[in-house]
Formats: sequence, C-alpha cells, structure tokens
Amino acid sequence: MKISQAYDFERLLKARDELKAAHRVASHGEGLGITIRGSYQDKEMIEAVKAAVVAEFDRRIAAVDAKLIALGVEIDE
Repeated sequence: MKISQAYDFERLLKARDELKAAHRVASHGEGLGITIRGSYQDKEMIEAVKAAVVAEFDRRIAAVDAKLIALGVEIDE
C-alpha cells in the first residue's frame, strides 16, 4: 500500500468497524428495531427480517474487505 492510499485505508477500516458493530447488534437481535411509517414492529417481525439484515451486513463487510484487499491489506479475521 502506498502512503497516498492511507486515507482510503483509514476510511474503509472505519466503515468496516461500524459495519461489524452493527452486524453484532443485528445478529443478537437486541437493539435491532423495525419501524413502518413510524410504528415500531413486534419481536416476531424483527425475527422475520433479522436474517436478511445480517446477510446484508455480511455483503457490505465483504465489499469493504474486497476494497481493502485491493489496497494490499490482508484480512485476518
């Protein structure tokens, strides 16, 4: 990685950390809330969409990882 790419690395790493934190919240279900037109949905609704939310976080993390790999970073977790 070149020094000129340091900003990109830092930005991607911050985004990855935020996505990983949100992934942890979504996968446990605690702190995950669903609203439709301002009305919070019940636990059954949250359980129904939780897998899709976690899968989307997985996809977004993988996209960030691909950009980090392109910068020459080895993902070790």
